[in-house]
Amino acid sequence: MSNELIELPEGWQWAEFADVTTNYDGTRIPVSSSDRQNRQGDFPYYGASGIIDYVDDYIFEGEYLLIAEDGANLLSRSTPIAFNANGKFWVNNHAHVVQVIKDLVLNSYLRDYINSTDLRFYISGSAQPKLNQKNLNRIPIPLPPLDEQKRIVAKIEELRDRHQRAKQALEAIPELCDRFRQSVLAAAFRGDLTADWREENPDIETAQELVERTTAQLTSGKTTGRAATINIIPGRAALSVGDPQTAVPKNWCRVPLLKIARLESGHTPSRKHPEYWDGDIAWLGIADAREHHGKHIFDTCQHTNEKGLENSAARLLPKHTVCLSRTASVGYVVIMGKPMATSQDFVNWICSDALLPDFLMYALLAENEHLLKFGKGTTHTTIYFPEAKSFHITLPPLEEQKEIIRRIGLFLKAIYKVEQEYKIAQPHLDHLNQSILAKAFRGELVEQDPNDEPASVLLERIRAEREKADNGKKTKGRQAKQLKLEV
Repeated sequence: MSNELIELPEGWQWAEFADVTTNYDGTRIPVSSSDRQNRQGDFPYYGASGIIDYVDDYIFEGEYLLIAEDGANLLSRSTPIAFNANGKFWVNNHAHVVQVIKDLVLNSYLRDYINSTDLRFYISGSAQPKLNQKNLNRIPIPLPPLDEQKRIVAKIEELRDRHQRAKQALEAIPELCDRFRQSVLAAAFRGDLTADWREENPDIETAQELVERTTAQLTSGKTTGRAATINIIPGRAALSVGDPQTAVPKNWCRVPLLKIARLESGHTPSRKHPEYWDGDIAWLGIADAREHHGKHIFDTCQHTNEKGLENSAARLLPKHTVCLSRTASVGYVVIMGKPMATSQDFVNWICSDALLPDFLMYALLAENEHLLKFGKGTTHTTIYFPEAKSFHITLPPLEEQKEIIRRIGLFLKAIYKVEQEYKIAQPHLDHLNQSILAKAFRGELVEQDPNDEPASVLLERIRAEREKADNGKKTKGRQAKQLKLEV
């Protein structure tokens, strides 16, 4: 920070911090944490960043301004370094204790100025930053007329309230987007999203006919696990373990996923052989799925080679394979944008012509939270292959699958746009308070009133009163000394 002072509006005056405050640092008394344990009470005990404890006594009473004297927060500014302390309280030696001169400056005006301005020029030390009293006292303060300070403070509070409401509304957007996304997916797999489309397209091949026509396409792949009897999950869901036998929209059917998709496992080539991890075959891991959740993935963090595949149970899976993370972090879903291998943390489906990969991915996304209920384990939830083999899916006709994918895509694109706008708006809103304060202390937040008593007049009056008081103290001191000598 430069110590050059900007030109102030008419009626304003630069003053030093010491000109507008009275310092009470000499009255502070630190109390060790062990002593405070024996002195627990109702009075706040303040440190550099606010209240740190409560004790059974107080050393200050009234309205004060506390300012951090030391600590990393002087530079990081993660919390305010100036804050009000009212009533009865105790302060240790890590916070300056001052009172404003009430006829000259408002407590909240000075507090907000200190919190908004760059004080690095006045802070010493790097390992342990410190704002000593000498440097604090020489900080320049832009001083408006007292009535204008009141207008500034009122405007700041008004804008701060509006900012807080806007911030709360903005912070609700991610959750609202997630809820809307799940609502869209739920509506899609209830058939609600394409109800009008079905009315306009009544004479299409049904899902049941589609399944019967394409079942012969599937060939046995390398799968893991054994078939199992799974408890039925009630409700008309996109995906379930077992067939809940609930009503489905016209021309749809409930079908075992294995009837229309081949299940494949993954594997990890040995880490003891670095030569297995030097190649151009993309190898899908949990980190990749987390980053590309709900999307097509075209590259991965790690790559293996033919030798790695040959010497392990891993195999190259075709483009459009749908991959679901089943352990460690359950529920991440991606579609391979090119042939890849995966770790054993995934169950993978190669879809027949009866099932579009994007439709399966959206079905898995629709039941993302529900997938955890399919898993087992206490420390780490895992979806084992018997459960995966028992998955049933609510299947529409092929043409309706395409329409569902198209409509979901439009909604997700709109949600994505809102989320991007949120990411852009959030840092702007975070800086809004600072912008408001910067304008306030340049004299640009409220209009000036030429009838206000100039700050220079106030300042001179206060200085004169202080000099008179100081002279009175000196006179009394000399008189007392003279009497003592005479005695």
